[in-house]
Amino acid sequence: MIASTMLRGCMAWLLFSYVAALRGAEIRISPPLALTPEQQVELAIARDLNLDLTLVMQRIQWLAPLGQLPPNMRIVSAKRDPFGSGWLVRIGGERSSHSLPFSVLLRTPDLDLAATARPAVTVSEGTSANLAAVSKNERYGAPLVHKGEKVELVGQFGQVKLAFEALCLEPGALGDRIRVRNRSSHRVLVVTVVGPSMVRVQMEP
Repeated sequence: MIASTMLRGCMAWLLFSYVAALRGAEIRISPPLALTPEQQVELAIARDLNLDLTLVMQRIQWLAPLGQLPPNMRIVSAKRDPFGSGWLVRIGGERSSHSLPFSVLLRTPDLDLAATARPAVTVSEGTSANLAAVSKNERYGAPLVHKGEKVELVGQFGQVKLAFEALCLEPGALGDRIRVRNRSSHRVLVVTVVGPSMVRVQMEP
C-alpha cells in the first residue's frame, strides 16, 4: 500500500516535471516578435507627435524604401508639404555614418501638429508660397539627388503608375522642384524630389 502510494507520487512528480520542462522549452523557443522597420517608424511618429497609432498607420506614405534606421530614432521636425498633401515628417536619431535622417509623408492636411507634438519636435506651419522662400537646406537638409545623377522618374495617371529613367540637371533636397531630362524622350521636365535617386512628375489628366 505504501509502495503503491509512493509510486503514484513519483509518477505525478515526474509528470509535473515533464510538463514544466515542456512549458519552459516553449518559452525559450518562442521569443517575442521583432518589429519591422515600418512599425518602428509608425510607433515613433505616434509617440513624438502624440497621434493615434491607427491614424498614423492609415495615413503614412513612404517616400523611399527604408534603409538602416538611426539609433534612438526620434521625430526631428514636421513641416507642411508644399503641395498640400499633409505633413513631411523628418526622422533622425544619434549621429551615425551608417544611417541618415529621412522623411515620410502624413496625408492629413487638416492635422494641427503644433498643438500635439512634443516640445522637442519642430513644427512649421505655412503655405507653398512662404515655404518656397526658405532655403533648401533649412527646409529639408542635404540634397537627395545631384546634378548629373541618374534617377527614377515616377508618375501616376489615374490608376496607372509609370516609371522612367531621367538625368538630373540640378541638385535637390526632399520636396524641392528641380529640372530633369527624360532619357527616353529627351524632354526636360520639372519634378519633385521624393527620395534618394527618386523624383515624381505631376501628370495632368
